[in-house]
Amino acid sequence: MILKTPFRFLFPLLLLTLLLISNCAIAPPGLKEKVIGIGELSLEEKVAQMFWVRYSGGFYHESSYTYKQVKRLVEQNRIGGVILFSGSIHGTIQNLNELQKSSRVPLLVAADYERGVGQQLEGGTLFPSNMPISRVK
Repeated sequence: MILKTPFRFLFPLLLLTLLLISNCAIAPPGLKEKVIGIGELSLEEKVAQMFWVRYSGGFYHESSYTYKQVKRLVEQNRIGGVILFSGSIHGTIQNLNELQKSSRVPLLVAADYERGVGQQLEGGTLFPSNMPISRVK
């Protein structure tokens, strides 16, 4: 079926996007065993799940102040997630894997990557902004 609308280029783009997203939705090893029901959380833990902290994606050694502070928030306060800003790809992955191991409930991770991972992390791909991609008539 050939779409005869001005948006005919959107279908392949949408299909490609859905394929990419579905491949990214694979849980890390060991995470499936951690999933717990909401009924298993205390009221304090449910409230803590609504709190997220800003976290730089650089590599932090276990003895660094920043890593200790975020790990304490994950283990003791049971925060719901982290919001990533700057750093490197390898440091981000390493630290997030360690924090996920420390968390009773899997952490949600957010980031400002609308132009690709390279927008915030060194070594990532940076896509062009919306202006060069748009089509002007």
